[in-house]
Amino acid sequence: MRRELDRAGVALLNDGSRLPFGSLVWATGPSAPQLLAQSGAAVSKAGYLRVKATLQSTSHSEVFGAGDCVSFDEYPGLEKSGVFSIRQGPTLAANLAEALAGRTPSRRYEPKLKPLQLLNLGDGRALGSWRGLVFSGRAAFWLKELIDRRWIRQYPRVAPAAERSKHGPLL
Repeated sequence: MRRELDRAGVALLNDGSRLPFGSLVWATGPSAPQLLAQSGAAVSKAGYLRVKATLQSTSHSEVFGAGDCVSFDEYPGLEKSGVFSIRQGPTLAANLAEALAGRTPSRRYEPKLKPLQLLNLGDGRALGSWRGLVFSGRAAFWLKELIDRRWIRQYPRVAPAAERSKHGPLL
């Protein structure tokens, strides 16, 4: 990662201007929405909604949560990452459907604890990490594109709003 930061040397800002840098501190990370702590549901010390593997609140079984706003009692050290958030989707959908049908949600989310992580560098390359190995390049970008496109293809296309109004709610 250090090599990629040294190689870049310039940050591209939202307005299109470039800002040269000698050092860059990448300080990103999630924070729990205050709404969760105010909701009365059980939250972790950091304020994340505490959930079971079924993605149900540990204190209110009718409340579900997923992604970066939750903390798992069963996986206390699970990092906040898009990889985990995205993979919770099918579990959340299945369990919401069961709950809405009056059944007890039964699908369990079980994370891969050392997932492949890929970050688009914005120049046709990607930065990746997997099991302690860090790598970058066009092959990593190609792999990210392949994985992302395969993921998106599994969801139905929703027509733009103008088309939906002519043809009904969904195409």
